[in-house]
Amino acid sequence: VLPVTLRNIEPEVMARLLKIDEGKGIVGKTRGMIESLKGQILKVEAQKGVQKADEVFSWLKKMAGYYEYSDREKSVFSTQEMLLAKKISIPKPNGAKAFEVVGIPLKEPGFYVIELESPILGSSLFGASKPMFVPTAVLVTNLSVHFKWGRESSLVWVTALDSGKPVRDSLVAVRDCKGNVLWDGKTDANGIARLMKLPSMTGLPRCSHHSLDNGLFITAQTTDDMAFVHSSWNDGIESWRFQLPEGSYQGPVITHTIFDRNLLRAGETVHMKHIIRKHTMTGFSFMNETELPKAVLIRHWGSNQRYEFPLKWDESGIAETE
Repeated sequence: VLPVTLRNIEPEVMARLLKIDEGKGIVGKTRGMIESLKGQILKVEAQKGVQKADEVFSWLKKMAGYYEYSDREKSVFSTQEMLLAKKISIPKPNGAKAFEVVGIPLKEPGFYVIELESPILGSSLFGASKPMFVPTAVLVTNLSVHFKWGRESSLVWVTALDSGKPVRDSLVAVRDCKGNVLWDGKTDANGIARLMKLPSMTGLPRCSHHSLDNGLFITAQTTDDMAFVHSSWNDGIESWRFQLPEGSYQGPVITHTIFDRNLLRAGETVHMKHIIRKHTMTGFSFMNETELPKAVLIRHWGSNQRYEFPLKWDESGIAETE
C-alpha cells in the first residue's frame, strides 16, 4: 500500500497509475546474461548491438528531473502514456478539509508511476483554474540490492526483505547513466556477485548534473521479482556514521618519507629516504618506471615557499634526497 497524505483538497482525488509494461522479453539462458528481462518492471532489448537503457532507470531520471525543473502544471505522463495509465480515484472518507493518510493498494510486485491531480490545489497555488499534478514512483519488491564499489573489484549482494536471507542466482546488471551494460552475471549461493574492475567515477560518462545521471545503476532480478540500487544512494549509511575506515582519495599509490632527524639548526643538511608502493588487493607492489614521480616538492606551510628536487628511484622503489 502506498500512503498518501491529503488535506484541503477534493473529497475524491483523481489519479493515474502506470505499471511498466511486461513486454515480450525472456531471460537469456545460453550466455548467462540478460538479453531481456521478463516482468512488469524492466525491459532491455538488443538493438543494433547496443542495449537500450531500461524503462525503470529512464523513469527514475524523468522523475528526478520533474521534481527539479517542472512547474507542476503539466502531467509527468505523455499523451501515449496517458492512454496506457489506469485511472483511479482516491476517496477522502473524512471530507475535503480533513487531514488524513489514505492508502493506494498495489497488489503485485512491480514498478509503478502514480500521479495525483487536484484542481483545488492548482487553483490555490497557481491562482488560476488549472489542476496541479503530483507524481511519484513506487517499487513493490521483496528484494534488497546492496552495492560496494571498489577500486580493483566491486560486489553486489542480494537479500530477501522478509527473511534477510541471501538470494541465489539473481540476474545482476550494472549500467552507466547512458544505459550501457558494464557487467552482468548471477549471484552465488551467498547471494553475492563479485564483479570485475569497474570504471572509477571519473571514468564514467556524465549525462547531466543530478545524481542519477552519474555513477552506476544496479539491477537484480529473479523469475518473479526485481529491485535496484544506485551508487549515489548512501544517505544514512555512510562509513563515517559507523566509525568505519574510508578509502583514500589519493588512489592506489602510497608514499612515505623517512627523515634522519627532524630537529635541525639553520644550515644543517636534511637527509631523506622516500619509499613508494602501489596498494593492491593482495598487499603492496612495486611500480613501473613510467609511473614513478620525477621530483619531490618541499613546501613551507606558513609562507608557501617551495623547493623542488629531482628523484632517482632504485629497483626497490626507494629514492634519497639531501
